[in-house]
Amino acid sequence: MICAEDEVGIGLSHAGIMVLETQLRNGTPASEYFNVYSDFVYEIGLTPNRADAASHLGVARDIKAVKDLNIKWPSVDHFNVDNTKLTIPVEVENEDACPRYSAVTISGISVKESPDWLKNRLKSIGLTPINNIVDITNFVCHEMGQPLHAFDADQITGGKVVVKTLKKEPFSKHWMRRTEN
Repeated sequence: MICAEDEVGIGLSHAGIMVLETQLRNGTPASEYFNVYSDFVYEIGLTPNRADAASHLGVARDIKAVKDLNIKWPSVDHFNVDNTKLTIPVEVENEDACPRYSAVTISGISVKESPDWLKNRLKSIGLTPINNIVDITNFVCHEMGQPLHAFDADQITGGKVVVKTLKKEPFSKHWMRRTEN
């Protein structure tokens, strides 16, 4: 079979035919050649009133309530503050709307392709891997059920993160502006 990456679901490129150069024996499964991760995916029906279960750990808590199983919580044992040179203040303008906003800065990060294990986990829940930074924030968001955002410190205007409620714009005005273009 002659295919591009996107046609067999292993990438996004449709630039051309993949040429596989290998010394593997004929009949070797493509999943072995491409190092595709195999796992089980459970699809659940979640009602809107169960935001507490809208994550992998939320579902695990529900299952534990019915069946006595151990939940493997993510470890934070190796997280330590070893560099405080880069501090970026956070300002919350409306604490009633946002009573808690936590932030941490991480230095020495390079934007690059994610490792295969991370890409495979995201693909298994219907997400398209982008890069290591976007992918790990999506992974943690789906695992914990908490929104997570990553910012490039050099791109933060004013040197601080401001959390605020934007002014409401009438829907019709927004709709009209979109259709005029």
